[in-house]
Amino acid sequence: MNTTLIKRFERPLIKRIDPTALPIMAMSGVSLIGTACTPLLLSHPLALMLLSPRIIFMGMAAGKMSLIPFVLLASLRLSMTDPFHFLIGRRHGPKHMVKLGRIGRWMAKPGAHHKTLAIGLLALRPIGRHLMWAGAQSVRVRWVVAIDIVSTVVYCIVVHKTASTMA
Repeated sequence: MNTTLIKRFERPLIKRIDPTALPIMAMSGVSLIGTACTPLLLSHPLALMLLSPRIIFMGMAAGKMSLIPFVLLASLRLSMTDPFHFLIGRRHGPKHMVKLGRIGRWMAKPGAHHKTLAIGLLALRPIGRHLMWAGAQSVRVRWVVAIDIVSTVVYCIVVHKTASTMA
């Protein structure tokens, strides 16, 4: 066995975790608790959405709230870990993206249009891996912030309008 691999696993786990990932891990734990408490919180859709912003919980909360408070609260909850995803991508660069699947392997290769693709993916849906790719491709922070806010707000408006028409 490779001695480097052995030494890597001899270090305590906490020293191997990027501290930037700790808020993401904490919010994942909160989401897990929210999802586990679903049967207890069905009569409180706003609490469910704030704990675990899954589309079903967002739809339930949207049906009971007006547009502006819903968009504000849902956007805040959805964006809580976005800066940390971006920072992980910025810190580790394109080579780290290989671990994130087929598109990540493609993004790790040098290319002229990767930054444009990262911006497009971010505009389409600002999820963690898209934010990491934007960070890894050195997209400007102000662009990421602007695109992240606008696309998250648009997503929340669409969820609210869709839930309102179905209610």
